[in-house]
This record gives sequence, C-alpha cells and structure tokens, in this order.
Amino acid sequence: MICSKFLPLPSHQPTHSYLTMKTIIFLTTLLSAPLCFASTALAANSQHVERLRETNQCPNCDLRGANLEDANLFGANLVNANLQGANLNGANLGSANLTDADLSGATLRRAYLYQATLDNTDLSQTDLTNAYFREVSFEDVDFSGAKLQGVNLRRTNLVGIDFQGVDLSGANLNGANLSGIEFNYSMDPDLLMWGGPNFAMFFAFAFCGDERPPNLDEANEVGLARANFEGANLSGTNLSRTVLVGANLTNANLSSANLSNACLTYAQLNDANLDNTNLEGARLYGTNFVGSNWQQAKNADFSKAYRTLSDVRQAELEPLQRAAKQTVGSMNRAQQAYYLEEEKFATNIEDLGIGIRTETESYRYEIIPQEEGANHAIAVARARQEGLKSYTGVVAARSENQDWLTFAQICETVEPSQEPPTVLKLSEGSEIECPAGSRPL
Repeated sequence: MICSKFLPLPSHQPTHSYLTMKTIIFLTTLLSAPLCFASTALAANSQHVERLRETNQCPNCDLRGANLEDANLFGANLVNANLQGANLNGANLGSANLTDADLSGATLRRAYLYQATLDNTDLSQTDLTNAYFREVSFEDVDFSGAKLQGVNLRRTNLVGIDFQGVDLSGANLNGANLSGIEFNYSMDPDLLMWGGPNFAMFFAFAFCGDERPPNLDEANEVGLARANFEGANLSGTNLSRTVLVGANLTNANLSSANLSNACLTYAQLNDANLDNTNLEGARLYGTNFVGSNWQQAKNADFSKAYRTLSDVRQAELEPLQRAAKQTVGSMNRAQQAYYLEEEKFATNIEDLGIGIRTETESYRYEIIPQEEGANHAIAVARARQEGLKSYTGVVAARSENQDWLTFAQICETVEPSQEPPTVLKLSEGSEIECPAGSRPL
C-alpha cells in the first residue's frame, strides 16, 4: 500500500443543506487521515522470498519485484518462477534452473549464470548488461528488447535464438554455437574443426573449409541454423571462431567487432557496418557484402565473397552452369559406352538412354550431326540466358593394337556466351584442343 501525506481541510465550509454535521465530521476525518491505495508496483510473496533464501528451492514461486541483488542462488531451483521486474544484479545463479521462468523486465546486471538452464525462459526487456552466460543452456528464449551489452556468451549454445535488433555491443561470443556445430577446443583453432557427431564434423569441414562448400539449402538439411542478427548492434563484439553459416547480419553494426577465423560461409552482410571489423582468417565463401562498407574491414580475403550486385548475379548463375557441365559430362560418358557397344556414336540424345531433357529454362542440349563414319561425336549445352557460359563436349575414338579406345573433353567459353565453342581440333594422339575463346575443363 502507498499512502499520501495528510491532506489539508478545505478552507471554506460546505453550504449544501443536505450535508449533516455527522457527514461533515466523517469527511473531515477522511481527509485528515493518510490516503492509502493499492500499489501498481510488482510485489513479491515475502514467504516465497524467505523460502528461496533459506532452501534455494522455489519452483512456481511469486518473486515479482523481489530484491535479490548479490544473492547467492547457486544451483537454485526456480523452475516456472515469476521473477518479473526482480532485482538480480550481481546475483550468483550459476547452475540454477530457470526453465519456464518469467524474468521479463528484471535486471541481471553483472549476474553470474555459468552453466545455468534457461530453456523457454522469458528474458524480454531484461537488463543483462555485463552478465556472464558461459555454457548456458538456451532453448526457445525470448530476448526481445533485452539489453545485452558486454554480456559473456562464450562457448554457449545459441542455436535458434533470434537476436534481431538486439544490442550486443561489446559482447563476447567467442566460440558460441550459433549453427548447430560445437567447436572442439582440443583442436587447432585455425583449422576450424568442430567435434560432436561425425556428420557435424564432416559438414563443418564442408561448409567452413577452403574448398567450395555445399549450398545453403544443404546446410539447412543437416541442421545448420541461420542465426538472425538482423539490425543487431554487435560493435566491439568478440565473434572469433564462431560458426555463422548462412547467418543474417543484414544492417548489423559490426564496427570494431572481432570476426577472426569465423565461418561466415553464405552469410548475409548486406548494408552492414564493417568499420574497423577484423575479418582475418574468416571463411567468406559466398558471403554477401552488397551495400556494406566492406572497404573499411581489416585483413579480409574477399576473393570468394560477393561485394557487388554483379558478383551476386554471377553466384546465382553458377549452379546453372555447374548443372550444364555435369549434363555434358554425362553425355560424353554415355557416348563412350554407346561406341564400345555399337562401334558407332549416337546421333540423338534419346539413343543415349540416360534421360536427359533436351531443353531447360537455362540451357538447350543437342548432339551436333557428323559425317557418316566420323570418329568423333560433339554434344553442346547452349545457354538460353544472358550471363551464362556455353559448353561443348567431344568424344573421339582411335584404334590401338586392334582395339578401339575413346577419350573425351569438355570446353567452356571463357566469357558468357550463347554460342558453344566450335571448330575443336583433334590431334593424332589423345588430345582435343579447345578453340580460342574457350578453355578445357
């Protein structure tokens, strides 16, 4: 209850005839007494607070607005507890169980939560400035509107957590698990090798190695989450060695952040602030920097990243070209098998019996007719879209020691072209030379 100070009596006397002396005395007493009314502030159940302090066991307790500053609650059972607006500044909540707890609007500045469990915990509008969360269990946590400046989330599992718009400036996320792969700290960190199940290790190498990784759809199929940091303030944050495959960092503030040796394969950094950001050793295959001030980043290798819309367009075309190369390669191998069986080359795609579509949205495939009895066959993939390269596959046969041998080659146009390479030169040996303007694959 909140009570007012004494209120002064009115200086004038009431003149209404219906006010009796008894009524006047009653009103005078009421106005002279403290005016009390119910508080709108959060009020904890005092018995629950006492129980928590004495036993460290308080599941389902009403602790709204409780003052637990600097309290030692190590290992406390606070499952489903209501801690709305509670003061937990500097509290020791190491190994505490806060599953299903409501901490909305609470303050946990400098709180210690090492190895605490916060599954399905409501941390919306919570002040977590400089809190220590190392190796905490997070699942379905609501961080909306929370303050996370300077928070320590090192080696913490953050898979599936939505950090859109959250202020994480100065936070330490070194080695945090953001994409479903746990970092193995017994390994050389420069190798970016993760432990856990064999498939996790395999895909860690596949997506974060130096070679071309699988595409992002395949990453999702194996459980690599796309961490969401859209619009987040990550200035000065330590994200060294974190796995951010396909992460959404659009419009994020990464100024002076440490992303050294981070895996940013296929991540989106469109319109991000990269002023003085450290990207030394970061894996940037397919990373999208369009609209960002990538020129201000430090130590970055952008050779496999996309910095312009032209880069992005080329990246979109790459899978189409890769499919065309694979199709021409299949036609070459089918021609070799056909020749060994029939002692001649097939003159149409249907005869190859491998189910190739002669036309797709991107390419038209055909076998170029040759003279009767020719010792070679030519197949082409003719681009149907601007920006795509075209391909020619050649299979030739020659006699050796009364046996017939076949050899094959694929030529790719150096520049995008809707005309495949022509006039290929066959040598007397097993060489097929690609013409000018094309190159062998």
